[in-house]
Amino acid sequence: MDTLSLHAIELWTRIGVPAEERVHPQRLLASVTMHMDLGRVCVSDDIESSVNYADIAQEIQALAKTERLTIERLAQDIATSVLAHTKIQSVTVTIEKFPIPGVASVRCTITRP
Repeated sequence: MDTLSLHAIELWTRIGVPAEERVHPQRLLASVTMHMDLGRVCVSDDIESSVNYADIAQEIQALAKTERLTIERLAQDIATSVLAHTKIQSVTVTIEKFPIPGVASVRCTITRP
């Protein structure tokens, strides 16, 4: 299976379990790896044989504007949105959050068929 990846998409969202954490938007990073057959686009060089990754990045940024409690839920919502593109057979989504002093980041990674 081939992959097409969007790495470290910058998201600004209100997220966190305590209400005070959701008062101000936080910066998150999302990485998305889409598993699909890229054989046709490799030969044709025609975007219709693939997906428009700029559109997918914009969809993900728009999704992040809705408040959530957990990065797990955000990852699931992104996976569902990406899988709506019929050429994509499965997706892996990683969300990275920077909430804890002294910890570089907290990451959640999910894969959905």
